[in-house]
Amino acid sequence: MWKLELILSILGLLRGTESLDEIRYPDDASVYIGGFFSVYLPGPNGCSSTVDPYSIQEFEAVRWIIDKLNDNTFLKAGEKIGIHAYKTCGIPEMAASSAIDLSQTYSNTSQSPILFALLSPTKSSEAKHVSRLFSLLPENDRLLMLSFGATSTKLADQSLYKNFFRIIPPDSVQVRVMLQLMLELKWNYVGIIYEDDDYGKDAAQLLKTLTSDKGICVPVYSSFNNTNIDEAFNPFVVDVLNRKLSGIIYIGSGNLITKLLELFQTSSSARDIEIIVSESNRLNSLYFRRISQTYFPISRGILVTSAPKIELQEFTEYWKNIKTKQFSKSWISETGDAGVLDSEQSVYVNYAVKAVLVLANLFKKLTIQHCASNAICPRLRRLSKQTYIDEMNDLKINLTTEFPYTSRMFQNTLAENITFKTNREINYNSEPNQSEYEAFNFQQCTGLTNCRFVKVGDYRIGRLSLNKTLISSYPLRESEGPNTRLPSVQCPNGTDCDKCIPSDISDHVIFVEGEWYVVAVVPVFIPDETNTLLCTNTIRDSFGNDIAESIKFTIEEINNPNNTLISSNKKVGLIVINGCASQLVIKDKILRLHKGTYELRPGLKSSEINHRILGYVGGMSGSMSAAMAEILAKLGYVQVSFASTSPLLSDRTLYPYFLRIPTADDQQAQVVIDIVTSLGSNIIQVIYTEGAYGGGAHVTLEKLGKDAGVCVIGHKVPVTTEYTLYNGLLAKLRETPQAKLVVTFVRSHVIQQVIKAVTERMTESEFIFIGSETWGSRESVIPEQQRKVYGSLSIALELPPVTAFNSYLSKQNINDPSDPWLRHFLEKMGQCIFTGSFQRAGKDEVIGKAKECDLERLAMSIYDQWVPFAIASTKALVKGLENVLSATTCGQPATSCPEQNPTKLAEYMKKNVKLDLYGTGSQERVFDDNGDGVVKYKIMHVTPEGENPYKQVGSWSKSQGIIFSKDSLYYPVKDYNSVCLTDYTCNKCFPDKVGKTSSQQSKDWKIPMLVVLACLLGISVIIIVIQCYRSHRERHLQDPHYAEPMFNLRHDRGKDPPNQVTSDIYLTVPANSGSGSLTRSADEPHQPPQPCRTTPAQLS
Repeated sequence: MWKLELILSILGLLRGTESLDEIRYPDDASVYIGGFFSVYLPGPNGCSSTVDPYSIQEFEAVRWIIDKLNDNTFLKAGEKIGIHAYKTCGIPEMAASSAIDLSQTYSNTSQSPILFALLSPTKSSEAKHVSRLFSLLPENDRLLMLSFGATSTKLADQSLYKNFFRIIPPDSVQVRVMLQLMLELKWNYVGIIYEDDDYGKDAAQLLKTLTSDKGICVPVYSSFNNTNIDEAFNPFVVDVLNRKLSGIIYIGSGNLITKLLELFQTSSSARDIEIIVSESNRLNSLYFRRISQTYFPISRGILVTSAPKIELQEFTEYWKNIKTKQFSKSWISETGDAGVLDSEQSVYVNYAVKAVLVLANLFKKLTIQHCASNAICPRLRRLSKQTYIDEMNDLKINLTTEFPYTSRMFQNTLAENITFKTNREINYNSEPNQSEYEAFNFQQCTGLTNCRFVKVGDYRIGRLSLNKTLISSYPLRESEGPNTRLPSVQCPNGTDCDKCIPSDISDHVIFVEGEWYVVAVVPVFIPDETNTLLCTNTIRDSFGNDIAESIKFTIEEINNPNNTLISSNKKVGLIVINGCASQLVIKDKILRLHKGTYELRPGLKSSEINHRILGYVGGMSGSMSAAMAEILAKLGYVQVSFASTSPLLSDRTLYPYFLRIPTADDQQAQVVIDIVTSLGSNIIQVIYTEGAYGGGAHVTLEKLGKDAGVCVIGHKVPVTTEYTLYNGLLAKLRETPQAKLVVTFVRSHVIQQVIKAVTERMTESEFIFIGSETWGSRESVIPEQQRKVYGSLSIALELPPVTAFNSYLSKQNINDPSDPWLRHFLEKMGQCIFTGSFQRAGKDEVIGKAKECDLERLAMSIYDQWVPFAIASTKALVKGLENVLSATTCGQPATSCPEQNPTKLAEYMKKNVKLDLYGTGSQERVFDDNGDGVVKYKIMHVTPEGENPYKQVGSWSKSQGIIFSKDSLYYPVKDYNSVCLTDYTCNKCFPDKVGKTSSQQSKDWKIPMLVVLACLLGISVIIIVIQCYRSHRERHLQDPHYAEPMFNLRHDRGKDPPNQVTSDIYLTVPANSGSGSLTRSADEPHQPPQPCRTTPAQLS
């Protein structure tokens, strides 16, 4: 015992000389169980004067069952069992001090009573103090402690609480019941207020985590304690009302909720509030009453989660007559009744009684093992206290068998088999028909009186069975009865609950846990056009999240036990990243994933799984796939694209590990040229989007068109969903009206806007379209004025639809946080609002005009041509990497795995991966030797005939070429003629041909042109000679008044003198301007006539 005193002295927990209230009953017992009961509620400076009636009732239940044991001679040789109880006032320090006093009371001498176990305090904070205290002791002195009311989940930590067991379900169960209760009632917008002690804090934190995982938003999360109720409750009530919350969760002491109900009831902006209260309420209506003894109107309809309540009728009768009992010590007498006797039976009474029976049975079992006479013997006294703990681990007890006189007591609880799990929690699964937890509804009120708790739900084997027809809800006004239907605890109509919409939702991921992971990159959100490093929070309504969901569907199919795709039984996980069609975003996110800094879900960083990545699926566009392929070539991962068709991606020197299911666009461009030439046309216009997809296709069309004699006129457009930016396209097309055939190579999510912009002001059959596979057979591309696209053709790169995907999608949980984008996608696609949506500003609060979403209808309406390709890509990747899944050396951090060599994997996949792509039952290669797809093209035709606006009129494959039924076209073939009307129009398409033509034409006009030039030169020479002669003759005939040399070209060595312009002509100006004569100066020697400096040769 000196060891105990030393440890307690170090901890500073030894009590003073002042004695604490305690009751030891009976006084002559040979063996005792220690116990801790609050009796009074805590106050600011110790015990308050407010009685805790249920604590007193629970102590009296313990005293009652001990009397039963002794009356039935449970122990032999006249030995009695007793209870030594201490008052703690719910204060952890008082409980620890009482535990010290208790341990010092029993010296364990040959004649002294034995203290062999403890009944835990009902408050978790007290239980932690007491258990931790004894857990620090040597095993020989470590008393077993059994709880009937302390429910904190953290008490199951055996490294800290080495002596702790409990017979009541822990808060981990209660919290899951609360969660399922909210899910069943479709609550998703609630506030949580909890008591800031071990009980409230532990449960609230766990509930907050679980609600987040299930898509339940908790915008108000507050704590309180018994010393700051007003300071905590007032702002909580204001916040709840300001945010228009209609539901709250209360986790804390039962007695403190009274103040909260009063504040809600008296608030000037009070509204109907639904409330769930934790089990600490003990199913007692006392805490819902006003001073006038009537119930708060807001308390009607409260839901309470509780450990199963078993009313012990024998004890109820005993309790009614307890004042007639003569006890030497009684807390009832001390408290002066104080309303104690009016209290209903506490839920904990049943568990307190069971705890005593379990401990008594354990003691008897050890007595039989160690004492031949079945009486207390020295060997039993010397027994290490750890032995009781070890025996408790293996205990299996049937109460009605071991204690026949309790059969009536537990008659409605089957056989009451009790065992403990390895974590020392009671094992309810040993009785699968027995409830592990229950839900109650406070109802059936007469006005504001006579309300009672009605059981409305049972929780067993992890599932809550809730009878919603039994639940009643009441309006705030006192005079009104129950509501005709249960209120909606959701974001109210007319409001956007912004705090519930993550600001970084585009950075979230779809996450499916597994042993290995497929990573998919899909453009779910629209990129930020002002910052290429960011995505917006605007979700795409097609070719985005539907693709992501199809990949998730495939992973779940692969993990199905009946899967035949692979033989490995390893679970394949999934991470879907939003690439938002931005190359920089894609590269950044892939690097974050492999650096280990990407948060995949709350508390899980990618560092925990990045060594178990199988490979990548994606991307959508050519530029997305190129960005992925570039970085994955350095990281060493195989990539399978489901939609990228750019021919640039066929370069294996740049993209060595890139494979794809669809056929490359150089093949599709050939289909276009074959269609054009089949129609007898030789000029086309091409609308193409910037980037690898459109740009690559345009370059290929120009090359193939040049060889086929087809003029290709290109019009590059930006990638934007704002169709007004395409309004100038029609004018561009009209610049070459004879180029009637207009080919589109436009990204899939903007093709609809492009066609809308062109056709709005276009006359019927002014232009006829040939759409690439992004047009395909999508009905959404056809504009409202359908006649304007009648006769158009499109190339469909299609695989058969997977109908099982639509059925799968209709059963998904739209609020599942592991699938964060589904609800937003469906709401935008269907232009509707789901029940429980956090974006309801578009719905009138009173009238409710906005259309409610129908999940099944939306799921069944989804048709995306790329869904089967995404499914095939995922299957191909997993099938091709099956050897990695089976390898024992792969998947460990910092280890080498030969099976993951990307070069070998890519080569293996090209030649060996086969799938039933067309649903015929035939397995076919999905890649050619270069890793490109081999899917056949369909040639579709837009026609008003039949329900489906598309009719197949041809096909194209590498092996067969084009098969085209021109007789099935809407217009006569001549109406499809798109022919150059002038040589100039066609020649501008072929610069090299223009050069050859110019050379030939120059030969045709060169000779006559030279003749003309020669004639002109001859005439010029004659005129010049005549003019020179006349000038010379006039100089001879007249003398000048003066002569001024202007320029002199005679100089040494034929070089020009500096700063002079060469000329040898003198201009003579006569003194008499009227004479008009030109003469030589008298002083000047005679000069012979000089020829003109400019000769015909120089002119030529």
